[in-house]
Amino acid sequence: MKTMLRRFGVLIAALAALPQLSHAQGVDVVARGLGVRAIALQTGAQAKARKIVRAARTSNLGPITAVMASPATFSAGTAGANSTIVTGNGPAFGSGQYNAGDRTVIGAIGQIILDPITPSQYKGQNVLENLGTGARRGSPGQALYFRTNAPSFDIVMIPGTIVSGGNRVVVYATDYATGIRARATAIDSDITSTSSAYYKWDFGSAGDRLVELYSESDFRFRGINVGSSYSVWRPEFPNEPRSFVLWDSYGGPTGATGTNRVKLSIPDFIGEAMGTRFVVSSSRGGTGFIAFTGTDGTFGQRIAAGEADASRIGTMDICGMPASVNDNAAYTDAAVAAAAQAAYSALASSTACASAIIWGMGPSASTNYTAPQSRHDALKAAFLAVANGDPRFIWLDNSPAGENWWRSPPAGTNLSIYMNADNTHYNDAGKAWLGRRIGGSLVEKLTVLAAE
Repeated sequence: MKTMLRRFGVLIAALAALPQLSHAQGVDVVARGLGVRAIALQTGAQAKARKIVRAARTSNLGPITAVMASPATFSAGTAGANSTIVTGNGPAFGSGQYNAGDRTVIGAIGQIILDPITPSQYKGQNVLENLGTGARRGSPGQALYFRTNAPSFDIVMIPGTIVSGGNRVVVYATDYATGIRARATAIDSDITSTSSAYYKWDFGSAGDRLVELYSESDFRFRGINVGSSYSVWRPEFPNEPRSFVLWDSYGGPTGATGTNRVKLSIPDFIGEAMGTRFVVSSSRGGTGFIAFTGTDGTFGQRIAAGEADASRIGTMDICGMPASVNDNAAYTDAAVAAAAQAAYSALASSTACASAIIWGMGPSASTNYTAPQSRHDALKAAFLAVANGDPRFIWLDNSPAGENWWRSPPAGTNLSIYMNADNTHYNDAGKAWLGRRIGGSLVEKLTVLAAE
């Protein structure tokens, strides 16, 4: 017992001999700790901002509307027929008809499932279509990509969802010799068969190209062919910013012309301004923070159902969720703001966007509906409450009292020239103008955050 007491006494004496922190010094240590945390947060946000700003400054993607000087020829095969490139290679599965190695040479934007055999595996890619059954479809912006030196290729696929007018796809080709990237054809290509069929793009001459194939909905990839003396391989995809937008019909092809709508949505033009082709638009018409049509769910319900899960779309650098015109005067400012705050919180903590720049903005202006300043103010307050000072959150104030850029078309024009016949959705010119304006505004604000 005496020995124990002696040891305890030695310990007390040793502690007493240690230098003591004053109250001010203790506070300073805590402040330094908080400062380190703030620097870490800012550094993470700055890293994302710098990646986007640098891409915007150095991008050579060119306008996403540009078409190859000598466009490719597109032709659709008959359902169940063989490839016109490789004799005897048909869409049925079996020896000599499908090369499972195709999955190793094909890359995907937006985590497209490349299961070659089971059609059911292609459902549930991303956008929620029925909250009750969990039925899903793909997103505008999801794509396959590969590199080939062949003059032509064909892909056997079946659309996952047939939409009005067929399921459209578009191919972009980048010439590695010149660095020029453009749409391979002047108009979108129709994928109309409900069964497996080969679809062929012929460039007319051999050349080293990066090929990107985008669908407006989803499709089931089942194989690719090139001539026997040519190759297909998976390239290292450019390290461009990864952009995700969760929206209503404004994020989809609605309002574009019948011949060109794939990869020409407002989110795609936002991506163009940021120097990236990696754009996934999780868009569903009729939805909003409160509003939804049928059983497709609100913005918050769609996030809860997995639309912003990394397993479905990958990890993003920047994620946006603009307010919807669907949350119109039928709903109070307080109700929409409360739902928005919950949805922004869910988006910011989702696996796809947990470390991404998060941006939001007020509802769209159209010739049909104009949200009052009070709605903009309520939404901005809800967004800033979620941000809580975190520099990765960016609000684009498109209200009458804010930047007002959405309501101000170029000098000498009127907003109506950018509206579709329904006076709610934007036409082709409006999509390009609005997307580039949103993207430009984001880059402007991110330049400040990047401190470059």
